[in-house]
Amino acid sequence: MKKALVTGGAKRLGKYLSLFLSTIGYDVAITYHSSASSVAFIKKQVEANGMSFKSYKTNLNSYLEIEKLFINYKKDWEKIDLLINNAGVFPEAGFKSIKEELWDNTFAVNLKSVFFLSQKFSSIMNNDGTIVNISSIGGFEVWKDRILYNTSKAAQIALTRSLARELAPKIRVNSVAPGTIEMEDEKNLKAILGKNKIPLKRYGSPQEICETINFIIKNKYLTGVTIPVEGGKLLT
Repeated sequence: MKKALVTGGAKRLGKYLSLFLSTIGYDVAITYHSSASSVAFIKKQVEANGMSFKSYKTNLNSYLEIEKLFINYKKDWEKIDLLINNAGVFPEAGFKSIKEELWDNTFAVNLKSVFFLSQKFSSIMNNDGTIVNISSIGGFEVWKDRILYNTSKAAQIALTRSLARELAPKIRVNSVAPGTIEMEDEKNLKAILGKNKIPLKRYGSPQEICETINFIIKNKYLTGVTIPVEGGKLLT
């Protein structure tokens, strides 16, 4: 069976990604920080789909925790086919109020963890391995009081290209940049971005992100690319 690791795989988009992968033939491992109840639900669903499941409580702002994750994963499964760097933070802070701690945590989770997870897991990745980074249209735009998020996501998009060059031809590295995605459990979401500002006049769905990742997995000639899935928002 193919093996996949999804960081931040217990809630929001990560939950949908984890469940989707189990429907297309992947044993699924996830990292989580504080979503133990959701982990139990995902485990039940993944195993109901006939696939194996592993979970690792991990603080991805810590290099030592990333090392621990890698060691524990290798003990369980040894190899990996797909790494999805999904975990991220979305801090809101005005330019003048930002402290070093917030800066460090944002870049540790949104950028440093992507680099070191890719470095470590690529070493046990099967031939034709795939890494997918979940970025954001925030990597292309600038939003009020989101300077850390915008900057870290822009850097993540650049990192995707660099990793693709470094890891070719054995491993492909691509990125998905979602716009506003409406989760089923967030129907009353007050999004930063109104639907009227999106050319397609609606928010995206988790399934549309899953389908994009499936396209990346299947297209063996695609690497170093960031695919926006945002209803045309970047056109405005």
